[in-house]
Amino acid sequence: MRKHALHRWWPALFLALSVSVATPSYAQRERVFEYVRSHAAGDLQRLAERRVSLDQAVAIVQRQTGGKVLDARPQGDGYRVKVLTRSGDVVVVFVDGRTGDVH
Repeated sequence: MRKHALHRWWPALFLALSVSVATPSYAQRERVFEYVRSHAAGDLQRLAERRVSLDQAVAIVQRQTGGKVLDARPQGDGYRVKVLTRSGDVVVVFVDGRTGDVH
């Protein structure tokens, strides 16, 4: 039984097609880089605007609730802080990164 000629060439053909499809064009790469640059600039701007550090936010929440901080992380323009209160409830509060206000 004779094999079809394409049988010998399909790996090379598959590789050539997959590389041409998977490789983004210069314009596509530039759009991705511009998107990343614009969002990174916004993140840097938000970080620069913060006047309250994460440690300060934790201290503020501990002082106001009297509870134990379980988790704290940056979120948007401030910090998300999870607290175990004295009564045993778990509460999530938001600390404004500019003013230190707890919401």
